[in-house]
Amino acid sequence: MNAFEKFEDFCKKKGMKPCDRGDAGLAEVFIAETEKTIDLERFPDYKDGFYQVAWFVASRASEGKLDVGQWIEFDANHDFLQPQKTRRQMRINVARKEAERFIENSIKANRI
Repeated sequence: MNAFEKFEDFCKKKGMKPCDRGDAGLAEVFIAETEKTIDLERFPDYKDGFYQVAWFVASRASEGKLDVGQWIEFDANHDFLQPQKTRRQMRINVARKEAERFIENSIKANRI
């Protein structure tokens, strides 16, 4: 199973939708997000709900494995003046930037 298949499998198990994939130099980045969720018991600060976006990195040297990933929560009302499509792209852009930052730091530390 390659990294993308592992990513798709993870998304399926967690109820997430893959929403972006791209090359980032020495690694590939995968991004997925949930539908708007309201869970006041576990996340009381998000009274109007939230989105969870996850990014994952698979370096060229990892031989098809996902090296690392991270969740990011966004309040459902973030940037409420923007259209929903724009807000979704903003979430994807933030996740991609975080993944790229991880890759840059890994290169500097000789981990990739």
